Amino acid sequence: MDLRVGRLLIECDSRAHHTSAENYRNDRRRDRAALLLGYLTMRPTYEDVVHEWDRLLTDIEAITGADRHRHRPGRKLPRDGA
Repeated sequence: MDLRVGRLLIECDSRAHHTSAENYRNDRRRDRAALLLGYLTMRPTYEDVVHEWDRLLTDIEAITGADRHRHRPGRKLPRDGA
């Protein structure tokens, strides 16, 4: 992961480092594992970060502004038996 904001994990992907089938599978496995632990994963591309930053920031703010990225005390996550 490149950045974590509460429960929001931001993984910035580029073609140069994510072209093999093995990398693709590993990324999806990590996403599933994180989701089972109660995390949200966002995977912006290089183009999103460099050329579409305003749009990407709007998406990040939609999650963080609604506080969906925050851990809640006492909130049961899927691994806690909820």
